[in-house]
Amino acid sequence: MSGPDPPDRMDSEPMDEIERHRRAGELFLEVCDLPHDERLPRVDAACGDDAQLRALVLELLAADE
Repeated sequence: MSGPDPPDRMDSEPMDEIERHRRAGELFLEVCDLPHDERLPRVDAACGDDAQLRALVLELLAADE
């Protein structure tokens, strides 16, 4: 039996580290197969002003090359 769904997260709320790593993995999967020149703009748009999230995604992309 599962509990109630967690409340929706407001985009303005800061992410905790677990959520940030989960989101970084999702973003990596979204952009890893894009042409190299399309990756950074997509990452920048998705991460907004979250520099930590951006850094995590870029680390994953670098490790994948």
